Amino acid sequence: FRLDYENKFCYTKVIRFRHTVAEVEFRHSRRLTEGVVTTIKLHHKIFLAYSSVFLVTIGAILVIANILIRHTFDQQIQKEATEFKVGISELQGLLVNDIRNEVQFRTEDPLVVRAILDGVPNSRTNEDTELDILEYGRADGRIIASQLDSDPGLGEIDRDAFARTTGENIASGIRMRTRGDTPEAAIEVTLPIVSRDNQFLGFVTGGYFLRAWLSQRLNGQPQPIFLREGTRRFALNGLAEEIIPIVEQGAFSSLPDNIADEFQVVIFNDIPHSVTRTPLLLSDVRTPVELIIAYSHRNQIEFQRRLIFIPLVAGVGGLVVAYIVSYLIGLQVTKPINQLTEGATEIASGNLEHQVHVQSRDELGQLADAFNQMRADLKVNLEKLLTTERIAAWKDVARRIAHEIKNPLFPIRISVENLQHAKSKPEIFDELFDECTETVLEEVARLQRMVDEFSRFARMPAPERKLADLNRIVGHATSLYAESAQAIAIETTLESDLPRISVDSEQITQALENLIKNAIEAMSDGGTLSVSTQLTANEKIQIGIQDTGVGMSPETQAQLFTPYYTTKESGTGLGMAIVQRIITDHDGEIKVNSTEGVGTTFQIELPICNA
Repeated sequence: FRLDYENKFCYTKVIRFRHTVAEVEFRHSRRLTEGVVTTIKLHHKIFLAYSSVFLVTIGAILVIANILIRHTFDQQIQKEATEFKVGISELQGLLVNDIRNEVQFRTEDPLVVRAILDGVPNSRTNEDTELDILEYGRADGRIIASQLDSDPGLGEIDRDAFARTTGENIASGIRMRTRGDTPEAAIEVTLPIVSRDNQFLGFVTGGYFLRAWLSQRLNGQPQPIFLREGTRRFALNGLAEEIIPIVEQGAFSSLPDNIADEFQVVIFNDIPHSVTRTPLLLSDVRTPVELIIAYSHRNQIEFQRRLIFIPLVAGVGGLVVAYIVSYLIGLQVTKPINQLTEGATEIASGNLEHQVHVQSRDELGQLADAFNQMRADLKVNLEKLLTTERIAAWKDVARRIAHEIKNPLFPIRISVENLQHAKSKPEIFDELFDECTETVLEEVARLQRMVDEFSRFARMPAPERKLADLNRIVGHATSLYAESAQAIAIETTLESDLPRISVDSEQITQALENLIKNAIEAMSDGGTLSVSTQLTANEKIQIGIQDTGVGMSPETQAQLFTPYYTTKESGTGLGMAIVQRIITDHDGEIKVNSTEGVGTTFQIELPICNA
């Protein structure tokens, strides 16, 4: 029996050691596996990195392109505005020259001169002309003939025209005229009539109304153009007519009066327009007359939209390519990692012959070589550790069995020696014989109990699990001590509707009886024993056993589940080791919390799905 027990014990120690190594390897493998779960999605990370760089680059290109487009279009608008202003100036110059030529012709006509000197119009002063305005004035500034019915009117003094001939003012300019009942801007040239001896005889004024003249020449312009006459604005082409209501509502009211090269952005029909002003030649400052040109940003917006569409299409295609490339790269990286994971799983299962074959010279290849070297070292060290553990286990078994057998052998020897001495003394032999044989039988019984305890620990079978009601098992184990524990109050709190779990009812009952018995023994002066069951949040059933006994020191708690450790005089130190082994074999966990003088609490957690 002794040899059989020792072999069983050594085998148990080796199994426990293997279990510890496997658990360590499993945790290591689990960490590797968790890392692999992350690296399996490595192509997602590569894709995010590639796509982020790609999108940032596309975004930067779009921003820079938009800035360049805006700058280019602004320069183009400024260039067009400058060219337009130059063109308007040249057009005005040509118009003034045409007017001047016709007016000059009339100042040199003798009949016109005679009519002015006489103050009586003749046929030459009333003949048809292409000019909208043709007036004749005398030396005193009075008008004697005009195509207009008023402003200033016949017989009245035209002070502005008279000032052009007698003062320092230029002979040409723009001023407001009245045609019918409406004031209207006109461009005029006034030239004096001078005698041969430089005597001022009168003047002739000719000109065109600007609105009609500009409309004919600017109708084909690609930008909306308005004529401003004081506070009134008029459309000069079809594009301007579409948005003239907005202009009349004061869309340009915030523009400064002296604007020349500056631009202001105004929204017409949901399209931004850069608006600028072009003052006309020598307009009257009392009634500003100028052109307002609105340059549409429609082309810029459409170009920017097309520019955005092209990178978007390229971006989608680039993202698809980036995903494919990242997937292929991730696959190349995760393949050796999966091989390492498979190797870690094989080693965790006890296959120390497994090797990882990674055909790579980079860091992953070096990692595989290190892994294989670790496996070889682990195999050698495990064999050494198993040998050392086996020898240590044999020594520990021999020491403890010798210690346990030595105690009862001494009284047996003394009893036998006393019988031998009393053999020659019949008068005391009978009395001494009964006493000695009783002592020998007690010690032999003690040895038998010790052997049974060792045998039960060494030969504990694997649990035979069946679905069972844990509340019923707990209630049965508690009822066994309900009558014997007379000075102890037993309180049970069992949660209803606990799910049935797969356990070995006899082994669980044995573990609970051991814990309840120890709790009762810890309350020799009476107390309260609380037994409870409950379903935890992590889907486990928890059994609680709490007493109000003497408690345990921290040192005792640290050694509580160590085999052969006991604080009792007659204990073998295997009771709590057996309890822990039963709970462990059921994939459960047992915890202890104790305070000296207060009591002890044991908590057992058993998983529901442990079949």
